Amino acid sequence: LRIPINEEAEIKPINGKDIVSSIDIDLQGITENSLMTALKHHNAQSGTAILMDVKTGAVKSIANLEKTGGGYYETYNFGVGSSIEPGSVFKLASLLAMFEEGQIDLHDQIPIYKGESTFYTEKMKDSSASSFKLDSTTVQHAFEISSNVGVASLVYDNYAGTDSNGNIRVKRLLNMFKKFNLYEPTGIEIHGEPDPYIKDPDNSDDNWSGLTLPWMSIGYEVTMTPLQILSFYNTVANDGVYVKPYLVSEIRDGEKCIEVLNPKLSKRRIASKESISKAKKLLDGVVEHGTAKKLRTEKYSFSGKTGTSQIN
Repeated sequence: LRIPINEEAEIKPINGKDIVSSIDIDLQGITENSLMTALKHHNAQSGTAILMDVKTGAVKSIANLEKTGGGYYETYNFGVGSSIEPGSVFKLASLLAMFEEGQIDLHDQIPIYKGESTFYTEKMKDSSASSFKLDSTTVQHAFEISSNVGVASLVYDNYAGTDSNGNIRVKRLLNMFKKFNLYEPTGIEIHGEPDPYIKDPDNSDDNWSGLTLPWMSIGYEVTMTPLQILSFYNTVANDGVYVKPYLVSEIRDGEKCIEVLNPKLSKRRIASKESISKAKKLLDGVVEHGTAKKLRTEKYSFSGKTGTSQIN
């Protein structure tokens, strides 16, 4: 087989299109410096920080750093590509589902068993010393101190087993998670985003067990990327309206705008206004009275959720 070799290119190169990014250079610098400071303070192996506009979904900054060699460098986009067990930040989804179904309210008293309970053969413990003296507390306070036992017991009581008609009760919870868009990737304009993973009792490959429900309720046996978790929290902040995260706002050919990529808003709310309002009060309480109260400042107000996840 003869392969002709010509000195001149037979296919002339064509200029590619330009993209206009949603990234704000000033905010990007602030985000990277803040992440660097936090990683050094905690001697962390790696970290990510993402800033997203609540109303539009525009990613204004995204920073990823990993300890390698003698310092921290950007080696991988953890925010988009790293799928991990989210841990305690997933508790908001569990409680929002129960708010939406009318099973609990903010000031309901719930047991937390002094921060320790057993599900089948496995003990679950709270990490906060605030739990150790309490037999019970309110839903609001349990979330503020991030009580694993409180949230898991609530979910287990409401969704374990079957109902009077023989229906598997956990499927109601999983249907709520689907309503919250927790099963869907964000579709961000970067390759490599994995799908979220939430177990299904009907799928034999998922190895559903008696431990799955209580541990799933507090963010284990599920995996999501930081951007996917952020998208859920952003939806709550946006009064229950989901907006797709995006990094590209325009496509241009030289000076000519070829396409404007407008924000993509969902036509439905993931939950009622009443349920979303309760979720926001939970997040406010974490900063005002709970595990994030040391981060409070008089300069501005904010709300959120701290989270930890133990990984082998």
